[in-house]
Amino acid sequence: MKKSILYIFIFIFPLIIALIWYRPGLMLATGETAIPFYSLGRNASLTQHAWQEHVLGNPSGFTTISYPLYLSLNLLAVLLPPGLIQVLLFFILMVISAISLSLLLRKKSLKEQGITICFYLCNVGIMVLVWNRFQYTFIFFASLLPASFALYKKGIDEQKWIYILITNLALVLLSQSFSSLPLIIL
Repeated sequence: MKKSILYIFIFIFPLIIALIWYRPGLMLATGETAIPFYSLGRNASLTQHAWQEHVLGNPSGFTTISYPLYLSLNLLAVLLPPGLIQVLLFFILMVISAISLSLLLRKKSLKEQGITICFYLCNVGIMVLVWNRFQYTFIFFASLLPASFALYKKGIDEQKWIYILITNLALVLLSQSFSSLPLIIL
């Protein structure tokens, strides 16, 4: 019974955050990223090549690494409006964070797990530096880092080599964050 309350909380809490941030039909953006969900097809074509004319011709890893994300979201835009795609992406990333934190802390009490999920998703550092900036490099890193730790910890606890492979496959999802040197060092 109590475990099911935690699972409901894992989905309800990110849903409440997403509904507070996003009003129906509106998209969020900042000065650093403009409005990336407004024209996903245009962003996919702009990020397709490493050589960027609009930044004096120098290559940019930050933009090129976003191409698979924008391409897949552009394909999804055939079925859903861009504002809803943005809400769903952020909701899914927050739920992945919450589930992986729950798995990482499975030996702790349900109350401690719930408090940890709330703190991880809503602490000042994450809110200002990750969610508010809309830098997908940092968003994917912050969302999928607990999942990587959970898989790594499970591999160490069970001493099975298969978790090394699973962790590396999970890190493919984090590949967008590997375009930033400080995140590679972490």
